[in-house]
Amino acid sequence: MQRQYDDYIRHEVIPFARAHCQSPDAAVWTMGASLGGYHAVNTLFKHPDVVKRCFALSGVYDMKRFMNGAYDDNFYFNNPVDYMANVSDAWALGQLASCDIHIATGTGPFEHSGEAYRLSEILAGRGVPHHLDDWGPLGGHDWPYWKHQMREYLARG
Repeated sequence: MQRQYDDYIRHEVIPFARAHCQSPDAAVWTMGASLGGYHAVNTLFKHPDVVKRCFALSGVYDMKRFMNGAYDDNFYFNNPVDYMANVSDAWALGQLASCDIHIATGTGPFEHSGEAYRLSEILAGRGVPHHLDDWGPLGGHDWPYWKHQMREYLARG
């Protein structure tokens, strides 16, 4: 099912947005919070030639805890901490190096910053430039925090 979602975003949503903007090469950004943070990074990691900027807020980057032990190739290739730890393709790494990746976390309520730090370490180990944005007490796992972060990120352009 994740593959279908990914294909839908890449082959339907992105072309639709570009056609609507009347710009066939418009830069594509992703942004999401919690599970949306997962989708934001997963989409960029899979399509770094098209998606050039990502803001992942309080993301979930290791889905194993939700799978009750189920694990196969489909899961592996959609679990960022797994497949990104092993990326070695020069084209993919080159494209990822041209992206602006922001992984946001903090110390506010319900935040689990360990996943953001783990993903950051994996990206650093692969030589993928990125920003680990620790918002401290301004980064919690709830909409008031994400609303503030989204506004700040969008204001930076």
